[in-house]
Amino acid sequence: MTNQELIQKAIEVLARLDPKELETVNIRSGRYCDGSKSLEIEISWPEPEKESK
Repeated sequence: MTNQELIQKAIEVLARLDPKELETVNIRSGRYCDGSKSLEIEISWPEPEKESK
C-alpha cells in the first residue's frame, strides 16, 4: 500500500470508532535527530463478547 492508501484506511477506521467505547487513546509526536517528524497514534478497544449458545 502507498502512504496515501494507508492514511486513507486509517481515517476510515477512525471514523467508525465510538469514542465512548475506547479503552486507550495515546497520541505522540516527536522529532528525530535528522529533523524529520513522527506521529504515533495508539488506540485500543475491547473485543465484543461472544454470545454463548
